[in-house]
Amino acid sequence: MILLKKIIGLLNKIFWMKSAILLKCAGASIGGSVKRNSWVLNQSILSNLKIWNNVWFGAWNIVNALNGIEIGNDVVISDYCCFVSTDHESKDLWIPIINQGYTIGEDQKIIISDWVWIGFNVVVTKWVKVGKNAIIWAGSVVTRNVPENAIAVWVPAKVIWFRS
Repeated sequence: MILLKKIIGLLNKIFWMKSAILLKCAGASIGGSVKRNSWVLNQSILSNLKIWNNVWFGAWNIVNALNGIEIGNDVVISDYCCFVSTDHESKDLWIPIINQGYTIGEDQKIIISDWVWIGFNVVVTKWVKVGKNAIIWAGSVVTRNVPENAIAVWVPAKVIWFRS
């Protein structure tokens, strides 16, 4: 666990990652042909991060995979997107929030299905599944599941159309 924390600390300092070798060594599951300009791994347990084949990441994406993130095949993720699979605990009014830890649970996993396009500056929160062939428009905040073939937009994201 201490070695994992050191590896995560090192990865958080590396903004321009040109190879998936470091992630694979730290326990992440990375498929073939994953392309990215840069990303920041924040408080991730890398064994909870699964990225399948032919995924493209734009610049400066934040990936917090503490409770698990799975990204399917042939996915496009634009610049400045944020994937957050956890929250800070905040139940005790007599303990500072920073000292209360994080919510932990497999049910909080984020799942991005195959053939999804996620636009510029999108936030995806815990408990979300984005269905196959969906599009999330730029600037949206996804707090609920998005069905297959849907186009979702706004804050919070709402389905406005289905692709046919």
